[in-house]
Amino acid sequence: MNLGICYGSLRRYRDSTEAFKAALKVDPGNAFAWFNLGATYHLAGDRANALEVVKRLKPIDPRKADQLFDIVVPR
Repeated sequence: MNLGICYGSLRRYRDSTEAFKAALKVDPGNAFAWFNLGATYHLAGDRANALEVVKRLKPIDPRKADQLFDIVVPR
């Protein structure tokens, strides 16, 4: 998962999303990985996938899902 953060800081969003997806294959309940995957989609301009991640994150960690939603859809 740290690899995803490193790729994201380098703006290598495709690599970052792949790293977070790999982390989620190992631990599908990892709210931190879901949040970062959604944030990375947002940074890459992929709102549809970012919102899909919000839906997937909601049952795992509602608070993090709400935080991600606020990032993806600012008020």
